[in-house]
Amino acid sequence: MNDQTLEDILTAHADALRHGHVAEGQPYLAAFLGQRSELDTLMTLAENLARALVPVKPAKNFRDGLAANLQLAAHHQAAQLALNPNRVALRYPLWLGAAALGASVAAGGIIAWVARRNSRLSHSHAGSV
Repeated sequence: MNDQTLEDILTAHADALRHGHVAEGQPYLAAFLGQRSELDTLMTLAENLARALVPVKPAKNFRDGLAANLQLAAHHQAAQLALNPNRVALRYPLWLGAAALGASVAAGGIIAWVARRNSRLSHSHAGSV
């Protein structure tokens, strides 16, 4: 059974559990009798998780406070951008420079490693001739 088929079966089972329909021998299992033990194990796990996990609905004052804080953060970010529109434009060259520096250091390290390896090889061959 490929991963996509397994994912489809487990998704259908999870949907059935979410809607409160838990029936032994779901209709989508009939075509997969050879893999029944693998599927049974995964479906039992899903059923146990469905029983253990309960939906959480945060209190209204929490949701309202979260919404207000997110709006405040968005306004703050917009104000910062309005005050300094070049701020975003300055970040790109900084990241580009850092990436170029990192690539240069990596390339230098590789060149040094190859040069050292070649020098050791040439010394070992010179000693054996």
